[in-house]
Amino acid sequence: MQAPSQGHAPAYPTTGNQSAVSCEVDMCSYAGMYLLEQGGSAADAAIGAALCVGVVDSFHSGIGGGGFALIKEPGQDPAVVDYREVAPQAAHRDMYKNKHVNASLFGGLAVAVPGEVRGYEAMHARYGKLPWSALFEPAITIARRGFLAPKQLALVVQFVGQPLCMLPWMQPHFCPNGQLLRTGEQVRFPALADTLARIAAHGPDTMYTGEFADRMVKSAAIAGGILTHDDLASYRAEFRNATYIDYQDQYRVWTVPAPASGVTLLSALRTMENYPSVPYSEHDALWTHRLIESAKFAYGEHSRYGDPAFVSGVRAMEAASISVAHGKARYHQINDTHVLPLDAYDPAHDDIQTSKGTSHLNAVDADGLAVSMTTTINTFWGSFVQTPDGITMNNGMNDFGVPGVPNNFGYVPSPANFIVGGKRPLSSMCPYMIQDGDALAVIGGSAGGSRIITANLQIAYAYLSSRGKVALQDAIARPRWHDQLLPPVTLFEQALPNFDIPFTDYDNRYAFPLLTSALSHS
Repeated sequence: MQAPSQGHAPAYPTTGNQSAVSCEVDMCSYAGMYLLEQGGSAADAAIGAALCVGVVDSFHSGIGGGGFALIKEPGQDPAVVDYREVAPQAAHRDMYKNKHVNASLFGGLAVAVPGEVRGYEAMHARYGKLPWSALFEPAITIARRGFLAPKQLALVVQFVGQPLCMLPWMQPHFCPNGQLLRTGEQVRFPALADTLARIAAHGPDTMYTGEFADRMVKSAAIAGGILTHDDLASYRAEFRNATYIDYQDQYRVWTVPAPASGVTLLSALRTMENYPSVPYSEHDALWTHRLIESAKFAYGEHSRYGDPAFVSGVRAMEAASISVAHGKARYHQINDTHVLPLDAYDPAHDDIQTSKGTSHLNAVDADGLAVSMTTTINTFWGSFVQTPDGITMNNGMNDFGVPGVPNNFGYVPSPANFIVGGKRPLSSMCPYMIQDGDALAVIGGSAGGSRIITANLQIAYAYLSSRGKVALQDAIARPRWHDQLLPPVTLFEQALPNFDIPFTDYDNRYAFPLLTSALSHS
């Protein structure tokens, strides 16, 4: 199951004396709380905790990646910091033509321009209280002194296996003495500690210019990449407006628009608000059917979206998909006794792109500032390209669509997400907040690639349908299902009850158990 700390903060007033930090690694939550105790803001704490996660769980996150943050100040609408990776300027839609099928996953051509540090710079400039250097202290200390490998890291190391023993930059950390790392064994990252210390002392530009940039460009080039100094120097994080729906006139649900997938989450909720507010239980077959159907409609719309700087009309399409009229129309299409033909959900048959590695964290401070943030280098160890400075480079290019090349499921990618130099790939990340009057009731998000959306949907709907009476930790711990429309398969965790319906008769699909270990939600 998903690590509980990747869930949601409890209800709290927008002003008061409560504060909290929640992420997947306990020592990193403590690092964030330490920064709060030093007088830092929730943004400071979120950055410090994320830097720590990038050390301890470096297989899925780190300064070589990117992400999104949803940040709310008391009495104001939330803002979005988009620090998603972008395609190098030399990238183009046919760049993988006649290349190996995994060229967008492994090696230099998989590397997009990282946005993590620029994102933290933007967050700190607007919302930070502590000096920039202070935010890095916990992560530097942990990387330099070392830590005991948590179970999640050890599981991934054992899963990937011997390739980690064959790569010189991985072997000392993950395959010491020729044996794969196990839970509780010591891990140190001295080169990464030095890099973080340099960025802390000399500022964000250190990451994108000078020696670090030289080595990122060279490392990507040696592995066949096209990343340039200009790509790094020109990267900027973007502030965007958050988007929302008012759910049954009581709650306002805020999230992140394209190139993130918050509108896909809101679209499914907009459909479900037409049903009576009956507390959702995973044991209820009918309500699970309705929620899955709502998700399928939302995923069918998902393929239309892309980077708004490159795809015209995205904001208008998003607004239409979360309108009250749209939700009612989808509600009337759902049949309680059977499912619809595939064309009814997704006439274009476009692919829903996926990614496998992410980290989510939440932070709130005593002044009422709230942060919901999701970050990633994409799949395990990203592109498998690392610089001598210990920076693991993302494989964000794999989140784009490639014309004529089916993805792992055999479906054609979406034209709205084709590669263009400088474009941000569509992401499944969708941090969100639920506002109840003047108070924030839930600050949420998830990890897990394309399953991020359905994970967030199930937890958010459990809260909304119960009118806030569900224990969020119970909702987080529930077994889950996932259906992203394509491929035509509904996935259930093994613990989910059978509903007394043969899975082979449900939507003419087969149910496959999801991995229940932390590995599947890393």
